[in-house]
Amino acid sequence: MALVWSYCSSLGAFLILGGFKILEAPPSWIDALALLSGLLFALNNLLFRFAQSVPVASKIGAMFYGCFVLAGLLLLAHVETFPMNIGIHAWGALGLYALLWLLLANIGSQWGVTHMEAGRSSIIIIMELITAVLSATLIAGETMEKMEYIGGFLILSAALIEAVRNQEDETKERE
Repeated sequence: MALVWSYCSSLGAFLILGGFKILEAPPSWIDALALLSGLLFALNNLLFRFAQSVPVASKIGAMFYGCFVLAGLLLLAHVETFPMNIGIHAWGALGLYALLWLLLANIGSQWGVTHMEAGRSSIIIIMELITAVLSATLIAGETMEKMEYIGGFLILSAALIEAVRNQEDETKERE
């Protein structure tokens, strides 16, 4: 069952990312950054799970400070320029977004990673990909191709397989 879950989620992600079209152009630094981001997020989740004695608030604080330092280093390296022509209302909205939405989302997901079984908490990670695709469709007006729909279905199927598998394991443990 775990093998089916792995194939469904991997194939689904491959299809959502464009299938074999992603091999037509050489990878860019954005591709490398996205891959590194995913790997570091997974490593972050492993570390959160490993450090059970450290409070979630401390872990979240360290994660946010790390992001702040990384952003500062990227600005110093001139990877991006600091946006100077943004109004005070936009900065306020950005601050509220970071403190309310991002903070609450990270507290929820990291609490889940810390307290849930690893397989079940992995559902959070694969659902983020579905959420990103749906957001791009609904907010940015992007259109999905048939292969992306199939990929999304495979990822949702993998999440369902994992959820059912974990429920069966919990039922067997109780017996």
